[in-house]
Amino acid sequence: MGIIELTVTSCLHLVRMNSQTLAHEALASGVIVKYRERFFICTVAHFTDYDDRSIGIVTGRKKDNETEVYVLGDFSYMTIFTFEDEPDAEDLEYVLSNPEKGGDRLDIAFKEISLLDNIIQKKKVFNLGGIGDIVVHEGGKSMIIVDDNCQIDEKQQCSFFGRIRSDYVDGILNFHEMLYWGLPIKSVSEHFIEMDLGEPVRDSKRFKGCSGAPIIDTCGKLIGVVTHGFKDLNKSSIFGFRFDKVKQWIDLMYFQIS
Repeated sequence: MGIIELTVTSCLHLVRMNSQTLAHEALASGVIVKYRERFFICTVAHFTDYDDRSIGIVTGRKKDNETEVYVLGDFSYMTIFTFEDEPDAEDLEYVLSNPEKGGDRLDIAFKEISLLDNIIQKKKVFNLGGIGDIVVHEGGKSMIIVDDNCQIDEKQQCSFFGRIRSDYVDGILNFHEMLYWGLPIKSVSEHFIEMDLGEPVRDSKRFKGCSGAPIIDTCGKLIGVVTHGFKDLNKSSIFGFRFDKVKQWIDLMYFQIS
């Protein structure tokens, strides 16, 4: 499978719903990984972390003439606490009893799930300048197998895909689909990968819906999930949360490996 095909087929389309009415309110993206023979979905906290809201995967199928959604339930999150001095027993007790207070909630969400085999990838044709048409054939969505080699090679280029600009018209949720490819990595910080779009963002809604989309490098490796851009729309960067960091927390929370 080529890099573009993997980029598209590994991107899950997520929806946030009112828990009472199940009305769809917003779109985002995610990715399923297989790690240590178990399956996890990863996306962003700024999409999932809402009270009285449900998050689901759009399967691409119809049920009772409506879009079928696989509801995911609660996610796991990571919060970073900073202490001026070495934390003592009282500090640790405070953290355990008040996990939502005093810390920095990182923009990543993940959870273990059962393997899903009913998520459909519709046929897509992308015209890439200098390459020509790339066809993504209809079939199932891809899951990405992850091992311990999650190091980021800053010499690689990146791609991601997602649904953007969602809008209700006569009760129907419309959207556009956008593929970005060949993006160089500008920098790698403690938690983020910075990618260069090659042009100013300009539009605050340009990536709205891509949050959580898997970032695939030119070796076919999952290196992050899309999170945000600069508030200054004249900047040309888009950021992703590093997947090697997510893997560390999955190790800690699900496998008790530090």
